[in-house]
Amino acid sequence: NYWLCYCPGFSADGSGAACTDKGDFLQSVGLLLIFNAQQSVASILPAVSFNIMVECGKVNGCAYNYENRIKIVDRGHWRPSDNKNNRPVWDATSGCRTAFQSAHYLSPPNCVGPNDCSSAVNGGEHRDEKYFNNLKMDNEIVEGITINREFDVCYCDENCTTASNWFKVGTINVTRVKLVTENPAREESEHAVLAVVNKPGVLRLGTEPNDYPDTKGGVTNSLKSGAQIKLLLDDFKTVTDADCGSKLPPNTFVNHNCITPGECYPLSWRNDSAQVITFNAKYYYGGLLGSANDNDVLIQDSTLAITVTRAGLYAVCYCEDSCDDTTNWARLTLLQIKGPTPGQTWYYQTNIPFDLVIKGTGLSSDNRIRILASEDAACDNDYENNWFDLRTHGEYVPFFNASVLGHDSPIWQKLGFEGHNYMIHVNDYFKQATEITFRHDVRGRGVQTLMKPGDMIVISNLSVDLDSVHPYLSPASDDHRAMIEVPWGIVVEGNVWDDPTGTRWTIPPILSHADGNSPTWSRSMLATWRRTNE
Repeated sequence: NYWLCYCPGFSADGSGAACTDKGDFLQSVGLLLIFNAQQSVASILPAVSFNIMVECGKVNGCAYNYENRIKIVDRGHWRPSDNKNNRPVWDATSGCRTAFQSAHYLSPPNCVGPNDCSSAVNGGEHRDEKYFNNLKMDNEIVEGITINREFDVCYCDENCTTASNWFKVGTINVTRVKLVTENPAREESEHAVLAVVNKPGVLRLGTEPNDYPDTKGGVTNSLKSGAQIKLLLDDFKTVTDADCGSKLPPNTFVNHNCITPGECYPLSWRNDSAQVITFNAKYYYGGLLGSANDNDVLIQDSTLAITVTRAGLYAVCYCEDSCDDTTNWARLTLLQIKGPTPGQTWYYQTNIPFDLVIKGTGLSSDNRIRILASEDAACDNDYENNWFDLRTHGEYVPFFNASVLGHDSPIWQKLGFEGHNYMIHVNDYFKQATEITFRHDVRGRGVQTLMKPGDMIVISNLSVDLDSVHPYLSPASDDHRAMIEVPWGIVVEGNVWDDPTGTRWTIPPILSHADGNSPTWSRSMLATWRRTNE
C-alpha cells in the first residue's frame, strides 16, 4: 500500500519550480492498494490441494465481510503484454471481467459463469488477507509427463456479480512431480529407489526447486504423508487420470496392491526437510501382506520394499484423500522399470555366428547376459555350466542392425564421418508431430537407414534459448524440452516424406504455445541421443 499526496501545480517557497519539493505536496488524497496473490507452496501439483492468500494492501484494504470471490482462469496469452487479464481494474477490456473459470480447475465447486462464483469459496472476513483453502487443479499430460502450466488468479472483493469489480491479483504455476533418484537415508529405508526388475526398492516423489520465494528456497510442495500410490502398466503411455481412479494394478508387484480402486497400499511418508515423500519407507500402514484397513495402526519398518516382477513403463498414480472419488486421482509421471521382457525364446544353428537380440525396457550398451546350461540354474548363483564349446570368433562391429545406436557410436567414424552424429534441429511438422534432424547423411553408405518406424529414441541435452540470444517470436521453453527429453524414450513415427538425405524424422509430440505458435529452438543445438529398435 502507498499513501498518495497531491501537488496542485504549487511551489511552497515561491522560488523553485512547482511540485519539485516535498513541501509542494499539500494534499493527502488516499491510498494506493496493491493486491497480491500468494500460493501456499512453491510447487502446486495436479490433484493436490493448495491454498491461496490474497493480500489486501496490508492496511485493511479488503471489505470486512464474506462477499469476496476468487476464480482461477486460463492465461490469456503467453506474451504478458497481450494477456488481457493483466489489464488494470479500471480498464473496460480487462480479461478478468469476462473470463470463465478454467476448465482445469478441479475443486471445490466454484464458478458457473464469469461473475457467478460460489459463496462457499470465499476468503473469510479478515481485512488484511483473504485465505482460499484446499483448492485443486487437474492434470494435463503430454508424452507421458505432466506439463507445467500457468494460470491467472482473478479476485473480487464484493458485489461480484458486477463484472467491473473483478481484477487480476497474481498467477499460480501448476508443476510436474519428479521421481527422486537419490536413495533414501538409512533411517528411512534399507533399500535403494525402485528402478530394476526383481530388485526391491522404494518409490520417492518430489519436485524441482524453482524461484518462488518460499521458506525453503523454492522447494516446498504439498505432497503429504498418508497419500496413496497406484502403479499401472503403461508401455504405450495411454493411462489417463480416469484410469488411475478406476483400475487396479497388475499382478506383478510384491508389497503393492489395491483392495479396491480407491484403497491402495503402501501409503506415503513425508520427509519435511527434503520435501520428499517415500512409499514403503520407515512408516506405513498395516496390511501390506494382504489386507489394508482404515483402522490399521501406523507401523515402523524399514525392511519392506516394492518389488516389480515385469519390466516396463508404469504410470505413477497419486491420491491424497477421498480416493474413492475417481476425480481425486492424478497420473503424475512414468516410472521406468529396467529389464528384459520375460519368456523370450531363440533358435539358432550350430557353427554359424548369430546376433542375440533381447527385447526389454531401459536396456543399454553396458548391459550383459549370462548363459546357463540348465533351466534349473538360478541367474544369481555360481552354478557350474558345461558350455565348454561355446566360443566367440572375430570382431563384432555394431552397424545399424544393432539394437542400440547413439550419437557417439563408433559406426560414424567407420563410415568416414567427422565427429559424432548429433541431433542438430527440432522443428514443427505441420502441427501434426515434431521433426528432428541429424547431422550425418547415411544414405548411399551401404548400410540401413538411420532408424525405422517403431524404434525408440531417448533424447538429451536439447538447447533452449531461454536468454533470448536470438530474436525468436516464440522461443522454446523448459516445458518443451521436458516433453521430448523423457527418460523412457519416444517412438519414431517415420522419415519425412520429402527428405532425400535420411536425416529428418518425425516423433509424436506436438509442441506449441498457448496461442498456437510453434516454438523455435537454439541455433547451436548439438543434442545427444540413443536409439533402440527392440
